[in-house]
Amino acid sequence: MISFNPTLKHMKFVSTVTIFHLSLLLHVFNEGPSPFATALSATPSEAASRNLLTLQQSLASMANKLTLSPEIIIPEPTDPTALLLQSTEITKLSHAIRTRAKANAAFISGSINSVRIFCREQETAMGNFPAPLPVIYCESSIEENVSMTDLADAGASGYLYSLLKGEEISSADDLKNDSVLKDHFDLAIQNGLQLIPEVVLEPNKEWKEED
Repeated sequence: MISFNPTLKHMKFVSTVTIFHLSLLLHVFNEGPSPFATALSATPSEAASRNLLTLQQSLASMANKLTLSPEIIIPEPTDPTALLLQSTEITKLSHAIRTRAKANAAFISGSINSVRIFCREQETAMGNFPAPLPVIYCESSIEENVSMTDLADAGASGYLYSLLKGEEISSADDLKNDSVLKDHFDLAIQNGLQLIPEVVLEPNKEWKEED
């Protein structure tokens, strides 16, 4: 029997201040974008503004409780039978993450097609409870050089960007070495997305409040 099994790489537990997974995620939001880029009449800046509001509400807990935003790795099947099952399985996964896991957002690592299927299922919950989850795309080895235009068209709300390609940083000054961060922020806003930087902190470094 051939099966198609998307996997949960790890969970991101979100509090009002920080996000913990294997490293510390700092969510830095630009003034701008929105949630589902399916509103074809919306301009990129309007979409960006809506996505900003949606992500702020989803990735923060007003009650100071942990929230669940899983990162999901969706493999790209090569077997013909598995390819036929892909859309159905991703749709089931999307529904379960929203209704059974009660997640606040979904971080998706996979192909553009996988993101599109996941977002399409989320959009079916418009006007219902639980409401659609914002989808944040994570860079993956499954499909390289994914354009933000394609992600916006697929329905993603954000793009997880690994600062310094995931290198550990020991001071805030290290962030200045990422010469393309500003370009990625601008490109995201131009396409109605929100860029979410991922910062990996040097584990043996003692961070003080002023840092």
